[in-house]
Amino acid sequence: MNKKRILTVVLFISCIIVNARAFSPNNDDLKKENEAKEVKEELTTTWEFYSIIRQPSAEELADESDHKFGQEAGFLYTRFLDYYVVRETIAPGDPTKRTVIRKPAIYNAVRSVEKQLEKDVKNNALTKDQATAEFTHILKIAISAIDSESQSFEKVLQAHRKNVRNILSAFKSVKLIEI
Repeated sequence: MNKKRILTVVLFISCIIVNARAFSPNNDDLKKENEAKEVKEELTTTWEFYSIIRQPSAEELADESDHKFGQEAGFLYTRFLDYYVVRETIAPGDPTKRTVIRKPAIYNAVRSVEKQLEKDVKNNALTKDQATAEFTHILKIAISAIDSESQSFEKVLQAHRKNVRNILSAFKSVKLIEI
């Protein structure tokens, strides 16, 4: 008799718990709402980087090969690759080298934005001049961020690595301070 009461009480409590979970608000919906709020907050944050980028001379522009977005973008893209892609030897005397990407979140963001801008120009969503202006601005930001404290900026870029529009808005939130 005692076992039946205990079993009945346990069964009753488990039914109550199951029903309570069934009628409680969905935690996934709450998580999605919180993530959407965080995205808006992250993208409204502004960052400031000091820029030492000068306007390239005619000789430097003449040395650059044609880039999809013009000679100035080609000049900046070459500097971007020089700063972000480093080839270093593995061991002294060993001729093999490894490639190290400095600040990979920013590097990957610039590459994905470049691809997206190419698609937009191809689909006539943007003119080539607009895409060139955006891409040169993004390259200037990326070059300026190489020696800056940019952990929060990198964190936002990494969090939105699959959404190029959010990456673009993060880059637009950066203010360059000319030195």
